[in-house]
Amino acid sequence: MCILMGLNLEARDISSFIKDFKAKKYNKVCDKGSRAYYGGYTEENFVSLVGISCAKVDRINVLGMLQRSLVLTEASRENASYFSSLIIQKRLLYQFMIDNLDISNLKLPSSRHILSRVFEALSKGQYQVLSTSPKLIEINTNERKYILSISDDEPKKVLVDEYKADGSLERHWYQ
Repeated sequence: MCILMGLNLEARDISSFIKDFKAKKYNKVCDKGSRAYYGGYTEENFVSLVGISCAKVDRINVLGMLQRSLVLTEASRENASYFSSLIIQKRLLYQFMIDNLDISNLKLPSSRHILSRVFEALSKGQYQVLSTSPKLIEINTNERKYILSISDDEPKKVLVDEYKADGSLERHWYQ
């Protein structure tokens, strides 16, 4: 009975998720939405909103569970494919950096997400190796520069430093 009451509360509170999403509080939507999802609330529009929020804050691992529930509508299936693409791009990027996996000529669906932009450049060979030990890769586009490296901690993380045209830096990390 306690679980059902919690699910009803989350269902009634959907407007607060939308409000937080519009306010770009993606971490909050991802956190609260993931808990609601794991609690059993799987309405597809809600799951898509949560997944998009998690993707925006680089919480890619969460997308694996969410994408399984997106099957009823064309938009839901499109979001599921987007989430799945980010998961595989993250895994292949990790293998490229850690295990020297050759990803040249691999073609996956592309999006505006940083993982997709970086993966596409790597698969097309549009990068420069700055160092092999430690591994350091540079990607330059018209709009941004990316520096890829590997963290020193265990388990290792792939670090993607994104330098925007205005000179600002945003660090992303993937494991």
